[in-house]
Amino acid sequence: MAISKFKDGEYEKTASFLRDSIELITGLKVGSGGKYKPFQSGMLLATHNVLSIAQDLVGQDKILFLLTSRFSQDCLENVFSSVRLKNPTPTPLEFCKNLRCVLVAHYLRVPSRSNYDADDRHFLGDLLQLPPIRDTCSEYF
Repeated sequence: MAISKFKDGEYEKTASFLRDSIELITGLKVGSGGKYKPFQSGMLLATHNVLSIAQDLVGQDKILFLLTSRFSQDCLENVFSSVRLKNPTPTPLEFCKNLRCVLVAHYLRVPSRSNYDADDRHFLGDLLQLPPIRDTCSEYF
């Protein structure tokens, strides 16, 4: 869904729909106990953010339209699933170590199916292959 002012009343209609969605999610009772669930917090946070950004940008005519599909966390979810691949419920220390491994592995090579060309900048993966720095202090002792 895009939020725009291309058609008369379209921005107000979309903003009203999002505000109604917030009311629906807030009053939603899930499960047999009717408890508040974590997904509701995520939906409320995302919807409030989209409304706020739309009001600041589209509502004040700074941009013509806002593509709400760009507010996705799919990349972050992919990283989390990679980190939790070995252990679905890691401890904080295990999570940090696994995250470090995933991020370092990402920079060690250019993926074969990537849609970009490698540039001529220093490659972070080659950091460990740099020549050792000469210790100048040991010459004096």
